[in-house]
Amino acid sequence: MGHQFPPPKKSAKAGSAPADHGPSFDRADLFASIVDYTADAIIAINEACEVEYLNRAAERLFGYGREEVLGHNINMLMSKPHQERHDDYVATYLRTGAKVILDTWRETEGRKKDGTIFPIELGVRECWVADRRIFTGIVRDLTALKKAQEEVARKNADIRELSTPVINVADGVLVLPLIGTVDSARARDSMEMAITRMAQDKAAVLIVDITGVPAFDTMVANHIISMATCIRLMGGHSILTGISPATALTIVGLGVDLSMLSTRATLAQGLELAVDLVRNGTTG
Repeated sequence: MGHQFPPPKKSAKAGSAPADHGPSFDRADLFASIVDYTADAIIAINEACEVEYLNRAAERLFGYGREEVLGHNINMLMSKPHQERHDDYVATYLRTGAKVILDTWRETEGRKKDGTIFPIELGVRECWVADRRIFTGIVRDLTALKKAQEEVARKNADIRELSTPVINVADGVLVLPLIGTVDSARARDSMEMAITRMAQDKAAVLIVDITGVPAFDTMVANHIISMATCIRLMGGHSILTGISPATALTIVGLGVDLSMLSTRATLAQGLELAVDLVRNGTTG
C-alpha cells in the first residue's frame, strides 16, 4: 500500500533549452514528488482514520518507515490523551459537520516510534480525491521552539531574581531592597521570593526597603501588606524602611493601613529594630 515516488530529475544546465518531457510527462507524478520531498511532514488519512499517505519528512519526524504506518490508525502517532479523542473528533465531524480540529492550526503532542512524546503544531484540511474524503495534516515539530521559549523564561526569571535580591544580613534577618519602578508582576515575584526565602532560611524578620522606589502607590502597598500578612501567619515579622517625608504623605493620602508592619525611616534603623526583635524573641 502506498505509492513509491521516483527521485527528482536533475534540472537542465543554465543556458540550455528547456527539457522536452514529451508525452510521458505526468503532472500528477510531479506534484506527488514535490509533496514527498517537501520540508514539512504531511500525512493523509481516510474517514476511518487509517493512514493512506505520509511523506519522507513525516517518516523522519516520527521515526517510522512508510510501510509501518500505512493502513494503521493515525492515533499511533499521538500521545495517549489525544489518541482517545481523535477518532471521536472525526466521527463527530462526519455526523454533525462540527469542525473541532479542521481548518485551524493547534498545538498538540506527537509520539515517535521510540515512545518519545514531543510538541507539534498541526493543521488539518479536508479534501476529496475522486469520490473519497481525505483528511490531510501538516505537522511541524515545536521541540526547538519550546526549548528556546523555556530558556528565555528561565533567563527572565534569573533577571527578575537579580533585580530583586533577598539578602541575609544577620542571623534570622532578611532584607528585600526594592529599587526602581515596581509593577504588579515584579511585586508578585518579589513577594513569592521573599516568603520562600523566609521559610528556607528559617528567618524571623523581613525588612522591605523602599528607599529606591520612586513612586509608592496602592498596588505596591497592597503587595507589601499581603506579604506581611503571609509572614505574620508564618510566625515572622515585617519591617518597612526607606520612608521619606514624601512617601509618608503619599501613604497617608492613599489611606493605606500599614499597622501590621513596623516602619522606620532608614534601613539602618530597621536593621537595629530587627536585631532587637530576634534577640528578644518577639517577632511573632
